[in-house]
Amino acid sequence: MRRILSLLLALACPTQPVSAAPQRLAIIDNDWSVAGGAMAVMPLIANPDIKVLGLTAVIGDSYVPDSIAHTLRFLEIIHRGDMPVIAGANTPLIRTKTEFDAWQRQYGSLPYTGAWTDPKPGEPAIGPDDLSPMKEGPTLLKAAPGIAAEYLIEQTKAHPGEIEILAAGPLTNVALAVRLDAGFAARVKTLVIMGGLVDTNQQQITDNANFNTDFNFMIDPEAADIVLSAGFRKILIVGAVSNSAKLTQPMVDTVSQVKTPLTDYYARNAWVGLPLWDELAAAIMADPTLITRSTEAYMRVNLDHGVDYGRAHVWPESTRPRTGERKVTIVDAVNLDRFYRNFFGALQAPLPR
Repeated sequence: MRRILSLLLALACPTQPVSAAPQRLAIIDNDWSVAGGAMAVMPLIANPDIKVLGLTAVIGDSYVPDSIAHTLRFLEIIHRGDMPVIAGANTPLIRTKTEFDAWQRQYGSLPYTGAWTDPKPGEPAIGPDDLSPMKEGPTLLKAAPGIAAEYLIEQTKAHPGEIEILAAGPLTNVALAVRLDAGFAARVKTLVIMGGLVDTNQQQITDNANFNTDFNFMIDPEAADIVLSAGFRKILIVGAVSNSAKLTQPMVDTVSQVKTPLTDYYARNAWVGLPLWDELAAAIMADPTLITRSTEAYMRVNLDHGVDYGRAHVWPESTRPRTGERKVTIVDAVNLDRFYRNFFGALQAPLPR
């Protein structure tokens, strides 16, 4: 009996430590926007199984210097000043505001134009090198040295086949990395793209034009097409599905029931009434089992400078033109209840000291 008890005890308490599963590695590339924008990626930052190597910034919702300042301040608030933030492209590859405005006059205006939005009467313009008001206070942190595209290349060389990239804004930085290094795309484990809306033209009338316009692709169509025709191992397209996940005030109130600097920040800066676009993309990257339905397709971007400039187009295997298009997985449906639990749980998680 004693020998049996000793054996059971040895099995229950092994002398050799059990090695933990290695952390997944991630980089988040985004047009971080002003106060509130960085909160979207908490499903990745708060996940103990994922190590976020760094955050890279690209033009989109705001210009890069403005985006970086607000993101650094956010990292201070959540006690993650150790996480590097690297500046990226402050303009699209080809599009300019002048051309963009001319295109809108000819083909109709977009409901949202991000950094290229003209200021309202009496409000100051926020230019490419300006900062919008820091409601949350100034930051003492500084951006890390270097350029986003080069950082993406360096990190994938250091960790080939291991890094997952969330591209939650326009794809300019990722496209530059593709063009600078022919082997970059093949070294990325998974690329999750917030964009790639397909067949949403009628929803612009029946639902909401802003929610159904592919801003991230249309601000830099050439970048989006370069990325979609590169040799990435796996691309997840999180576009129209995110319109089903809208933020309500009761949701914000629920998050605020747990009192931390982050939940207080969220209560003051949450974008109530808007879909949780980047939030869902981050949550899917953190937990792909959230996906309940998806479609395999070949996708490219329309680069004709006409009414559909910047819009995604898809084909099945049988009809694709075979001109460089690559296969993508389009997320069609997710487990929304579990997404909300995961995201709000990440916001309420204890912060590092």
